[in-house]
Amino acid sequence: MLPLLSKVCPVCGAVIESEGALNAEDMANQLEYILHDMKSIPVPGFIAGMSRLSVFIVPVISVFLLIIAWISCAGLFWILFFISFIWSVWVIIKRLRGTFKADISENKFRKLRNDYEMLARIAKRDFGENREVKRLLGDISEQISDVEEKWKGEIRKNVFIWIAILIVVITLSITGTCSVSSAVEESEHSAEVMEKDNWETKVEQYLSSSEIEQNDPQLRLLIIKEILDSGNFDEAEKFFLNHLMGQIGDFDCAKEVIRTYQNMNNPEKARAFVEKCAEMRYKSDKEKLMNLVE
Repeated sequence: MLPLLSKVCPVCGAVIESEGALNAEDMANQLEYILHDMKSIPVPGFIAGMSRLSVFIVPVISVFLLIIAWISCAGLFWILFFISFIWSVWVIIKRLRGTFKADISENKFRKLRNDYEMLARIAKRDFGENREVKRLLGDISEQISDVEEKWKGEIRKNVFIWIAILIVVITLSITGTCSVSSAVEESEHSAEVMEKDNWETKVEQYLSSSEIEQNDPQLRLLIIKEILDSGNFDEAEKFFLNHLMGQIGDFDCAKEVIRTYQNMNNPEKARAFVEKCAEMRYKSDKEKLMNLVE
């Protein structure tokens, strides 16, 4: 009596063929066809693998660009973020539909692998004691393993390349952001230093100049305006009280200080300044200043 579902005699090894069932030769041919089809599927190259991995990489890049754009407030990074965001949505939809070239190839490969495993189980059940079938199954399994290892190696290579690209993009973005921030800070600092140097330099030049040059009322008024424009109101008062009060054109300079305080809605400061103007060139100028703050 033969064992259940077995086609091979456990005593002599004879194969019993039943009508309508696959014989050993047909089974071997089908396994060979499956192996041939699996080898015919092209291994996903860098472009195909890159497209497939983009479903993970592009959203990460989008989040990173959003952070950089938020920190730097640079229009370029906002544009890059919106582009990467649209790209992220597109690749996610495409991945869910399974329309990437690498996904199609992998699904086809997986189906052939399942077909092979099913036929291999049938072959082991029906022809398990047949030496030729055993040898063929072992040979085909080894070749299929080689194909799978080739696929895995290509996928690992694509992953490493993507990681390298991502590191380069992040490094360049961080470097660019830091450079832009440093340039902006340096520019602002230079502007502040330049603005400060302008009025301080002119004050030094004025004090070191001759009396004839100092008697220019337009020059005095120009210096006062520059000090006030820089926001150094105390320095402007100090310069006026120590060097301009009692000189030609002191009324116009004092009036400029008062108007600055009035434009700042600070009448108390203006009145306090007028109280300090006790030694104007003309006594009537003090009364005119008082009228300005009334």
